[in-house]
Amino acid sequence: MRARDYQRSRCYAAERKARELLGSKNRSFETVQDIQNELENFKSRKEFLEQFKDCQIRVKDGRGRRRPCCEIYSILSVMIPNFTLKFPKWSRNALTVMHELTHTQIAVDLPWHGATFCQKLLQLIELYMGKEARDVLQQCYDEYSVRYDTE
Repeated sequence: MRARDYQRSRCYAAERKARELLGSKNRSFETVQDIQNELENFKSRKEFLEQFKDCQIRVKDGRGRRRPCCEIYSILSVMIPNFTLKFPKWSRNALTVMHELTHTQIAVDLPWHGATFCQKLLQLIELYMGKEARDVLQQCYDEYSVRYDTE
């Protein structure tokens, strides 16, 4: 059973502010195929080969959805985790894509937006968007009292 998601609204508020502050540095994607291609390139980097090697990630449009999401399912016969990430048009930007990708790295018993999630998101943001973007998000986390320390 997943633990209570005690800081979800603060996490979302901090990310909204970070998107505003990052402006054009927060890359936009035109299509879901662009996102799929970018994720395939990103998850094949040597820093992530071990984390993503057995992970199947499909990207779909967010038709009929107001918010992006990460759906998890497994093929029981081989226990390979599979994820479907869905992105409405407004959410097709680097920060939101990294947010949903981070969900694929969170254990099933941890809160979706807990300290572990936020720490992993900061790490992915630094690797994908750079240290400056990570610092912006971290400052927003501090401003909105979002925990990201896992010690």
